[in-house]
Amino acid sequence: MTKALDRGGFGFLQTATPNVIEAKYRTRGADVQSGPAPYYTALIAMTLLAVLGAGGSAFASPTCTKEPQQKWLSEEAMKKKIAELGYNEIKVFKTTSTGCYEIYGHKADGKRAEVYFNPVDGSITQENVD
Repeated sequence: MTKALDRGGFGFLQTATPNVIEAKYRTRGADVQSGPAPYYTALIAMTLLAVLGAGGSAFASPTCTKEPQQKWLSEEAMKKKIAELGYNEIKVFKTTSTGCYEIYGHKADGKRAEVYFNPVDGSITQENVD
């Protein structure tokens, strides 16, 4: 006994024999595509570009100076100047690859701050306060 059932453009051919039912899947003229649909690939590519493009510019430290390190204030002199500017509880003091002194600490009012200083004159180049 054989009967064909048609559901939504796909055919299921069932062959019933005693104690065995065999189902075969077939398509009607449709190309079977493997992998993700093209619009998913485009969506993933656009998302990655947006994330990488925004991330690269949002997290880059500013360029403070191109002067040689011999012209920079010493770390001790810079730390003293930072304290005079009202920053305290300095958790991190480091030199960036873009020619800045960078700190993570708190302002006098207790707010957290990430600050980039020009190491030649001690001026603030960029300040991010939470």
